[in-house]
Amino acid sequence: VQINGVPKVDIGKEAILRAVSALTARDEFGVVAFNENANWVVHTAPLGTEGDIEQAIGAIHPEGQTNIYAGLSAAVDELSTVSATRRHIVLFTDGWSSSGEYTDLIARMKAAGITLSTVGAGGGGAGDFLSGLAEQGGGRYYAATDPASIPDIFLKETQQVSGQQIVEEDFFPILTSSSPILRGLEDGLPQLKGYNGTTAKDAAQTVLVSSRDDPVLAQWQYGLGRSVAWTSDAQGRWATNWVAWSGFNKFFSQMVSWTFPGEESGGMEAEFVQNGDQTVLRLHSVESDGTPRNFYDSSVNITDPDLTLREGLKLTQVAPGVYETDMGTLTPGAYALRFVQTKPGDSPLARTVMLVAPTPAEYRLLGTNERLLAALRSSTNGRELSVGKDAWTHDLGTTTASTDMVPWLLLLALLLWPLDVGIRRVSVSRGDVGLARTWTAARWRAWRGPARRTQHVGEMLAAKSRAGGAASRAALLRPTEDAPTEPTAPPTPKPAPTPAAEATAKADQPAAADQPAAADTIARLREAKQRRRDGS
Repeated sequence: VQINGVPKVDIGKEAILRAVSALTARDEFGVVAFNENANWVVHTAPLGTEGDIEQAIGAIHPEGQTNIYAGLSAAVDELSTVSATRRHIVLFTDGWSSSGEYTDLIARMKAAGITLSTVGAGGGGAGDFLSGLAEQGGGRYYAATDPASIPDIFLKETQQVSGQQIVEEDFFPILTSSSPILRGLEDGLPQLKGYNGTTAKDAAQTVLVSSRDDPVLAQWQYGLGRSVAWTSDAQGRWATNWVAWSGFNKFFSQMVSWTFPGEESGGMEAEFVQNGDQTVLRLHSVESDGTPRNFYDSSVNITDPDLTLREGLKLTQVAPGVYETDMGTLTPGAYALRFVQTKPGDSPLARTVMLVAPTPAEYRLLGTNERLLAALRSSTNGRELSVGKDAWTHDLGTTTASTDMVPWLLLLALLLWPLDVGIRRVSVSRGDVGLARTWTAARWRAWRGPARRTQHVGEMLAAKSRAGGAASRAALLRPTEDAPTEPTAPPTPKPAPTPAAEATAKADQPAAADQPAAADTIARLREAKQRRRDGS
């Protein structure tokens, strides 16, 4: 079942955890869930002895019918065996059931001193029924129309039962710390019969506690203000033995007077003395005639800038009328100091002093940085002002400069104009780009080609020359080696050349010399053939 989209069982779990947050470790606590039958989730025991409460409560699941009588009966049975001073049940349900001997159950609750409050998250006839149970059980009924208010209801109910509890038992107050309130009364404090159960604040000083370790007398200094809490009474109900005690008047007069501002003594001055990043608190104490106050037991209570109180800090005498204590590294800010000086046979002296811890030296400006100012004047062509009002004199010249950009812009326009015309007027297709690439490649080969052809042709001619020389030698030797075995007719004698033929041959020689080197081989072959003919 849900309320505004939130499961009721989850609302109940959150309410239980909220109630647990208001309890102390000594408070006894238990949880019983019920449907058709009762089921103990956490048995009643001191909260400090329980395990993981959140995990145990998380195991509760909604199922079955509602049997309020079974759950209440189980809770009453277990609370009847508990020795707690106050026993209280908070019933949370979204339904109701009229079956059961509620009259007998209420009678058992009253006999055991058990009270009952109810929280209804249902509606209809459940409200009247639960309201009647709460009235008979001596508690309160809460109609939880808003599901978000249910955890707050549990918290409020728990605080009313445990947060403002009354403890009535005989005990002797236990002294836990010294205090001017108990000066001369530390021994033989009488017995008390009860007190209001409270919890001391973190910054408070607990002076007396009960046998349950609850505060009975506590004092607190907040800045220059003071407050005292006495949780018992000053009448015959709980403080019967104190009223008849001889120190009763002294105790209450010292308790009240401690809250008053102390009488200020003259001749006491204090200061913070810096020694690097360390601070020393120094007290000068002299009489009205200037005589130093020596051999006093001196102490100081210090309230830091964050209102943290440090009490009973001792000061050591280092010179006539001078007392000091090391404060270490102080946080910058205002400090309230209450000095107290006592000496056997003399009246106590006290004075409240306000001191300010300065900013550390490395963060302070110590004098004028003349070197920095001189550097700034030099870099900006400035001057030093001898009088402060000179800073408002309008005597600075106008420093403006300009550069004529027209020629440069015209030149840039001329250079970009052909490009602009070409982009807007010339249409270049993909085929034109291919033709340009082909033309460029051809020009590149034409430029690189002659050098490579010259090298290749030279290599080919050298190879041909070598091959031609070998062939000539073979041709010269072949007639001798291949001569036929049969005799042949003698060759016809060749007539001697005429002078005209020799002249013609001689005239042909320069022409042969002018032929390229590639014809040298053929010329040699012809010459060899001619010599052979001449020899024959």
